[in-house]
Amino acid sequence: MFDFTPAPAETKPDVFTLPSLYAWLRMQPPKREYTYICRRGCLLYQYFKAAGLDVREVGYNYWTDHDGKDHRFPDALHDVANASVPTMGAAAIRCRAAMEKVPA
Repeated sequence: MFDFTPAPAETKPDVFTLPSLYAWLRMQPPKREYTYICRRGCLLYQYFKAAGLDVREVGYNYWTDHDGKDHRFPDALHDVANASVPTMGAAAIRCRAAMEKVPA
């Protein structure tokens, strides 16, 4: 007898959500600094690369892949990255605060 029940699909967290960004930030050294204006070294560039995106650079609310195609991402991610205290720990605090503002 064969079991025709489909195997459960592998699910991955949506990289473009605050909870996913927060989970990644919590794994970073809190005092590690980043440069907000660096298209290839800013917080979101590092995060997208770690998530496996084919990212070439990151702008205000978009990322560019290696084929030159631009992709939008939610402004909330930019708001977490853009701040006067550019450390991973401070970004985690901002991210957590932003998540608490989002209605359930």
